[in-house]
Amino acid sequence: MTTFIKLVNNPVMVVLLLTVGLLTDLVLLGRAYDLGKSDWAAWVQAVGSIAALGVAIFVMSRQNRHSRNLIIEAELRERIRRAGAVRVLMREARRQLGNCAETLSRQTRDTARRKVEVEMVKVVVAEVRNYLDAIPPHELGAPNMVRGLRKMINCIAHLEYVVAKLEERSFPAEAMDLTMLDRRIWQAWAVFVAGYKSLALK
Repeated sequence: MTTFIKLVNNPVMVVLLLTVGLLTDLVLLGRAYDLGKSDWAAWVQAVGSIAALGVAIFVMSRQNRHSRNLIIEAELRERIRRAGAVRVLMREARRQLGNCAETLSRQTRDTARRKVEVEMVKVVVAEVRNYLDAIPPHELGAPNMVRGLRKMINCIAHLEYVVAKLEERSFPAEAMDLTMLDRRIWQAWAVFVAGYKSLALK
Protein backbone atom coordinates (compact mmCIF):
# COMPACT_ATOMS: atom_id res chain seq x y z
CA MET A 1 0.00 0.00 0.00
CA THR A 2 2.78 2.42 0.92
CA THR A 3 4.59 1.63 -2.35
CA PHE A 4 1.43 2.49 -4.29
CA ILE A 5 1.07 5.81 -2.41
CA LYS A 6 4.71 6.66 -3.21
CA LEU A 7 4.12 5.90 -6.89
CA VAL A 8 0.98 8.05 -6.97
CA ASN A 9 2.80 10.94 -5.27
CA ASN A 10 5.59 10.79 -7.86
CA PRO A 11 4.56 13.07 -10.78
CA VAL A 12 6.81 11.25 -13.26
CA MET A 13 5.18 7.91 -12.47
CA VAL A 14 1.70 9.47 -12.73
CA VAL A 15 2.51 10.86 -16.21
CA LEU A 16 3.99 7.48 -17.24
CA LEU A 17 0.91 5.58 -16.04
CA LEU A 18 -1.45 8.00 -17.79
CA THR A 19 0.57 7.70 -21.01
CA VAL A 20 0.45 3.89 -20.90
CA GLY A 21 -3.30 4.04 -20.21
CA LEU A 22 -3.85 6.47 -23.07
CA LEU A 23 -1.85 4.35 -25.52
CA THR A 24 -3.74 1.22 -24.48
CA ASP A 25 -7.06 3.01 -25.04
CA LEU A 26 -5.91 4.22 -28.47
CA VAL A 27 -4.85 0.71 -29.52
CA LEU A 28 -8.20 -0.69 -28.39
CA LEU A 29 -10.07 2.08 -30.23
CA GLY A 30 -7.98 1.52 -33.35
CA ARG A 31 -8.79 -2.17 -33.39
CA ALA A 32 -12.46 -1.52 -32.71
CA TYR A 33 -12.72 0.90 -35.67
CA ASP A 34 -10.31 -1.07 -37.89
CA LEU A 35 -7.94 1.87 -38.58
CA GLY A 36 -5.58 1.73 -41.57
CA LYS A 37 -1.85 2.56 -41.63
CA SER A 38 -2.40 6.19 -42.61
CA ASP A 39 -4.97 6.61 -39.85
CA TRP A 40 -2.56 5.13 -37.32
CA ALA A 41 0.18 7.46 -38.52
CA ALA A 42 -2.10 10.48 -38.08
CA TRP A 43 -3.11 9.35 -34.59
CA VAL A 44 0.47 8.66 -33.52
CA GLN A 45 1.54 12.08 -34.78
CA ALA A 46 -1.32 13.79 -32.95
CA VAL A 47 -0.66 11.93 -29.69
CA GLY A 48 3.09 12.53 -30.00
CA SER A 49 2.57 16.27 -30.48
CA ILE A 50 0.28 16.48 -27.44
CA ALA A 51 2.70 14.40 -25.37
CA ALA A 52 5.65 16.61 -26.42
CA LEU A 53 3.67 19.72 -25.49
CA GLY A 54 2.77 18.21 -22.12
CA VAL A 55 6.40 17.28 -21.42
CA ALA A 56 7.58 20.78 -22.41
CA ILE A 57 5.05 22.41 -20.08
CA PHE A 58 6.03 20.02 -17.25
CA VAL A 59 9.77 20.68 -17.71
CA MET A 60 9.22 24.46 -17.85
CA SER A 61 7.11 24.44 -14.69
CA ARG A 62 9.77 22.42 -12.86
CA GLN A 63 12.51 24.79 -14.04
CA ASN A 64 10.47 27.84 -12.98
CA ARG A 65 9.79 26.31 -9.56
CA HIS A 66 13.48 25.45 -9.15
CA SER A 67 14.55 28.98 -10.18
CA ARG A 68 12.03 30.51 -7.76
CA ASN A 69 13.32 28.31 -4.92
CA LEU A 70 16.91 29.30 -5.71
CA ILE A 71 15.99 33.00 -5.60
CA ILE A 72 14.14 32.56 -2.28
CA GLU A 73 17.10 30.65 -0.78
CA ALA A 74 19.57 33.30 -1.99
CA GLU A 75 17.44 36.09 -0.47
CA LEU A 76 17.18 34.20 2.83
CA ARG A 77 20.95 33.61 2.93
CA GLU A 78 21.57 37.31 2.26
CA ARG A 79 19.08 38.30 4.98
CA ILE A 80 20.75 35.94 7.48
CA ARG A 81 24.18 37.33 6.52
CA ARG A 82 22.98 40.91 7.15
CA ALA A 83 21.27 39.84 10.38
CA GLY A 84 24.52 38.23 11.54
CA ALA A 85 26.40 41.51 11.03
CA VAL A 86 23.70 43.41 12.95
CA ARG A 87 23.85 40.78 15.70
CA VAL A 88 27.55 41.60 16.21
CA LEU A 89 26.68 45.30 16.55
CA MET A 90 23.82 44.57 18.96
CA ARG A 91 26.06 42.39 21.13
CA GLU A 92 28.65 45.17 21.23
CA ALA A 93 25.93 47.72 22.07
CA ARG A 94 24.70 45.48 24.90
CA ARG A 95 28.24 45.25 26.31
CA GLN A 96 29.04 48.96 25.97
CA LEU A 97 25.70 50.20 27.33
CA GLY A 98 25.87 47.71 30.19
CA ASN A 99 29.35 49.03 31.09
CA CYS A 100 28.04 52.61 30.91
CA ALA A 101 25.13 51.80 33.23
CA GLU A 102 27.51 50.08 35.65
CA THR A 103 29.91 53.04 35.58
CA LEU A 104 27.15 55.56 36.35
CA SER A 105 25.71 53.31 39.09
CA ARG A 106 28.96 53.37 41.09
CA GLN A 107 28.64 55.32 44.34
CA THR A 108 31.21 58.13 44.47
CA ARG A 109 31.54 61.60 46.01
CA ASP A 110 34.63 62.44 43.94
CA THR A 111 33.17 65.07 41.59
CA ALA A 112 36.28 65.24 39.37
CA ARG A 113 36.21 61.49 38.81
CA ARG A 114 32.47 61.54 38.23
CA LYS A 115 32.89 64.28 35.62
CA VAL A 116 35.46 62.18 33.71
CA GLU A 117 33.18 59.13 33.91
CA VAL A 118 30.21 61.11 32.62
CA GLU A 119 32.27 62.41 29.68
CA MET A 120 33.47 58.89 28.83
CA VAL A 121 29.91 57.53 29.01
CA LYS A 122 28.68 60.38 26.82
CA VAL A 123 31.24 59.53 24.12
CA VAL A 124 30.46 55.79 24.22
CA VAL A 125 26.68 56.34 24.14
CA ALA A 126 27.04 58.68 21.14
CA GLU A 127 29.13 56.08 19.32
CA VAL A 128 26.60 53.31 20.03
CA ARG A 129 23.72 55.53 18.87
CA ASN A 130 25.58 56.32 15.63
CA TYR A 131 26.03 52.70 14.60
CA LEU A 132 22.59 51.53 15.76
CA ASP A 133 20.82 54.43 14.03
CA ALA A 134 22.59 53.45 10.79
CA ILE A 135 20.87 50.02 10.78
CA PRO A 136 17.83 50.00 8.42
CA PRO A 137 15.08 48.20 10.42
CA HIS A 138 13.09 47.22 7.31
CA GLU A 139 16.00 45.03 6.14
CA LEU A 140 16.30 42.96 9.33
CA GLY A 141 13.83 40.31 8.21
CA ALA A 142 12.23 39.38 11.56
CA PRO A 143 9.82 41.51 13.66
CA ASN A 144 11.55 40.67 16.96
CA MET A 145 14.88 41.85 15.58
CA VAL A 146 13.29 45.24 14.86
CA ARG A 147 11.69 45.30 18.35
CA GLY A 148 15.01 44.43 19.97
CA LEU A 149 16.79 47.17 18.02
CA ARG A 150 14.16 49.76 19.03
CA LYS A 151 14.37 48.68 22.67
CA MET A 152 18.15 49.05 22.63
CA ILE A 153 17.86 52.54 21.10
CA ASN A 154 15.37 53.43 23.87
CA CYS A 155 18.00 52.35 26.41
CA ILE A 156 20.43 54.74 24.70
CA ALA A 157 17.88 57.55 25.08
CA HIS A 158 17.58 56.70 28.79
CA LEU A 159 21.37 56.89 29.22
CA GLU A 160 21.51 60.17 27.29
CA TYR A 161 18.87 61.59 29.66
CA VAL A 162 20.88 60.44 32.72
CA VAL A 163 24.10 61.91 31.32
CA ALA A 164 22.36 65.24 30.60
CA LYS A 165 20.98 65.36 34.14
CA LEU A 166 24.40 64.56 35.62
CA GLU A 167 25.98 67.34 33.56
CA GLU A 168 23.34 69.75 34.86
CA ARG A 169 23.87 68.34 38.37
CA SER A 170 20.08 67.92 38.58
CA PHE A 171 20.45 64.99 40.94
CA PRO A 172 23.35 63.80 43.09
CA ALA A 173 25.69 61.10 41.85
CA GLU A 174 25.04 58.90 44.87
CA ALA A 175 21.31 58.77 44.01
CA MET A 176 21.94 56.82 40.80
CA ASP A 177 20.50 53.32 40.43
CA LEU A 178 20.50 51.97 36.89
CA THR A 179 19.73 48.32 37.71
CA MET A 180 16.42 48.55 35.85
CA LEU A 181 18.15 50.03 32.80
CA ASP A 182 20.68 47.19 32.78
CA ARG A 183 17.76 44.73 32.84
CA ARG A 184 16.12 46.55 29.92
CA ILE A 185 19.38 46.34 27.94
CA TRP A 186 19.45 42.56 28.41
CA GLN A 187 15.75 42.31 27.53
CA ALA A 188 16.38 44.20 24.28
CA TRP A 189 19.20 41.80 23.48
CA ALA A 190 17.04 38.74 24.28
CA VAL A 191 14.21 39.97 22.01
CA PHE A 192 16.68 40.61 19.19
CA VAL A 193 18.28 37.16 19.54
CA ALA A 194 14.84 35.49 19.50
CA GLY A 195 14.15 37.25 16.19
CA TYR A 196 17.55 36.25 14.82
CA LYS A 197 16.96 32.58 15.71
CA SER A 198 13.51 32.61 14.09
CA LEU A 199 15.08 34.00 10.91
CA ALA A 200 17.87 31.41 10.90
CA LEU A 201 15.34 28.57 11.30
CA LYS A 202 13.25 29.54 8.24
